[in-house]
Amino acid sequence: LNSIQPGCYTITCSHSRAWEYYAESVVPGNERNFVAVKCNGLGALISGLCRKRTAVMGFAVGTNSSSTITKGNFFLRVNSAPPYGRGENY
Repeated sequence: LNSIQPGCYTITCSHSRAWEYYAESVVPGNERNFVAVKCNGLGALISGLCRKRTAVMGFAVGTNSSSTITKGNFFLRVNSAPPYGRGENY
């Protein structure tokens, strides 16, 4: 995990991918492709300390059972090419 997204070699590429991730999440059947895990930081995530609280990112963000669950820092992994979303494989 780092600030450069898979398949990108610059931060500009990583930033410009945001719309592609969102667009993928809008396609029917892809609503749960971007599942993120809540974690205080990258170190805790790498140590495996953050596996309990998840939230759907993208188009389906409003479908979480609690509106407060989406507050905080969330992390997820993406693929280097479409389909970018990995579902529950955050």
